[in-house]
Amino acid sequence: RGYAKAMEDLRIPSVSLAALRQVCEKALSEYGPQAQMVMVMEECSELMKEISKAYRGKPDLDHISEEMADVLIMLCQMMLLFKNESLVFDQMKSKSMRLADRLGIKEYTWRLMR
Repeated sequence: RGYAKAMEDLRIPSVSLAALRQVCEKALSEYGPQAQMVMVMEECSELMKEISKAYRGKPDLDHISEEMADVLIMLCQMMLLFKNESLVFDQMKSKSMRLADRLGIKEYTWRLMR
């Protein structure tokens, strides 16, 4: 349930959440947990490289978007692997609410976007 709620919150257009979950489950099954743990580290590294380029004044929106997508897909796999979707989203709620408070945003609520 937590996984589906998160994907709804991300407002992923024209994607069947069940299909995305199926792809992530299949990837974990096909490649194995250890390989996918290495892959998430590699994808995060590639995103870091693209963000570093942007920081240096050489942004490439297509590459940054591609790496962000790769990282999000891998994070979905990691939530399935560790069976911690609810914990992740509880942390997101807590941390975003704390950030909103620090920023003086008074009317911040954590809810599903429909």
